Amino acid sequence: MSRPILLIHYYYPPIASIGVIRNYEMSKQWAKWSNNICLLTTSNAQVLASEKRPIPDKIHKVELTTRDYRTTKSRSTTNHLVESKKQSWHKQLAIKAINSFPFLPIIGEGGKRYFAEGIKEGKAFLTKNPKAIIYSSFRPYADHLIAHRLKKLFPKSLWVADFRDLHLDPLYKHYLFEKRQIEVNKRILKHADLVTTVSEGLATQLRKLSQNVHVLKAGIEMFPPQSAFRKFTISYTGSLFLDERDPRPVMKAVSELLAENKIDQNQFQLIYAGKDGPLFEAQIREHSLESIFSNKGMISRDEALNIQQKSHLNLLLTASSKEYSGILTGKFYEYLAAGRKMLLIIKGNMDAEFEQLFRRDHLGYIYTTNKADMEALKSAILDDYQYWQKTQQAKSLDMELIKNNYRWETSFNEMIRTLGI
Repeated sequence: MSRPILLIHYYYPPIASIGVIRNYEMSKQWAKWSNNICLLTTSNAQVLASEKRPIPDKIHKVELTTRDYRTTKSRSTTNHLVESKKQSWHKQLAIKAINSFPFLPIIGEGGKRYFAEGIKEGKAFLTKNPKAIIYSSFRPYADHLIAHRLKKLFPKSLWVADFRDLHLDPLYKHYLFEKRQIEVNKRILKHADLVTTVSEGLATQLRKLSQNVHVLKAGIEMFPPQSAFRKFTISYTGSLFLDERDPRPVMKAVSELLAENKIDQNQFQLIYAGKDGPLFEAQIREHSLESIFSNKGMISRDEALNIQQKSHLNLLLTASSKEYSGILTGKFYEYLAAGRKMLLIIKGNMDAEFEQLFRRDHLGYIYTTNKADMEALKSAILDDYQYWQKTQQAKSLDMELIKNNYRWETSFNEMIRTLGI
């Protein structure tokens, strides 16, 4: 039997962000399951870069008045800082403070007004529906703080705390006072009936904070296929996260293939689209690839999807270590939906979870930044280029296989079964 649903999502349409996708797609699944849904989101949707999406009629959306560091941003094509502006020590300190208790509830995304109004609106809904399901998704942590307070006020409710990424990730370490952050997370998450996340790698980290962790893999949207670019194209449409995403092995491989006359610069192009164009361009110059490079800058999600669908190889960048792996970003799922082969470059160790997915679903090529992988990387690019020369076709993914293995409905139903309802 379905229950009323309280969704708490700072990131929700019309805000334009890849973090919106998971919240939005899950809300559509909730709308199939329940007729009584209240969504709490931010008034910052009025000032941040926007992207309209149809919201199910069953969802009653309430905008919580928000006065945080994002409120002052003018409407633009991006809601996030370019990486070059994050590099100074004081910016890094500010980022860590924003993500850390005790500063997080005051100066982090959401802020005091958002929290107060969230409690008020949540109490009004749960007073009428005390056995409702509360579903909140990080980031920001303010959404979990609201859900945590409401769960304590209404103990018969069921709280699902979702993590699209980690608050305490051991790779970037964007926080202060690690022991304090661990203590607070444990104290908060012990009240969650279920903690969900996107991959086994993230689940391993979250199990250090909560025993009731379930992997809720993302699904994909399906788009009509498109013809490929006239030139053989490798594209990357995303962020570089300072030095934790490294496209340089691909640049080096292409530079060497050009020098060896194995590829024709008139038939080959590299495309970048995203907020870190200056940094990407600097790396392009290091490898003397300006003549085959196109920087599209910040573009809409629809334009990015168009590039992905028309590319011959979509470059996917991530990082992995013994402590932290399985970073299945929203970009990975965008590339799945695009239907083209992927070229994954991992900074650090080989990622077993990615390796398994690439093998199972025939997704393309996967290498680390280790120099030992360079010749294999060159061969993969050359093989696909030569295939394109012969056929004038791009290698495509098996979309029936992809569609069956990456379904929002399947993951949602598994979560409902795990909740025991």
